[in-house]
Amino acid sequence: MELQINFLRSLHGVSASDLVSSKLGIVDKRASRKILYIMHPVLALASRLFNTFELPGRLTEENLSRLQLSIEAGRAYLIDQLSTEAATRQDVLPSIERVFGLAVHRTGLTAWLDYAIDLLRGIPDLADLTGCPPSFLEKRYPQMLSVVERKRNSGSKRRATIRKSSRTKK
Repeated sequence: MELQINFLRSLHGVSASDLVSSKLGIVDKRASRKILYIMHPVLALASRLFNTFELPGRLTEENLSRLQLSIEAGRAYLIDQLSTEAATRQDVLPSIERVFGLAVHRTGLTAWLDYAIDLLRGIPDLADLTGCPPSFLEKRYPQMLSVVERKRNSGSKRRATIRKSSRTKK
């Protein structure tokens, strides 16, 4: 069986230092148990979001579907990390914060407002977060949800005002 590996020189929306510092090692059982490094699923989600919405010609149905799959993959990864020992959970809260940051970013809001793509689906449900610190569950998580809701509502109102304004000018 032939193994094909794609190498990227750079990623839109993801810094090289973030990419290197968060790489994940997996053992390739087909290649003498060598370790292969892969991109962190949340960074893959970020890259997919920015590629789809910010690069010319990339806003296609196929890339929107890939973005949805990236959201699911990020969520599955985080749920898996939550089911492991506490020592390996250190990645979960920063990853959740990163997904939150994507959801409130201009590009994430565009994904929500124009295509109903909910980046918050990349964050495990509250029931899956039981191993997280109480301060996160009781304070930070509700804050994140509130900020995202407020920004989405604000964006919806702003767009409605712009639409209304453009209709009255005609």
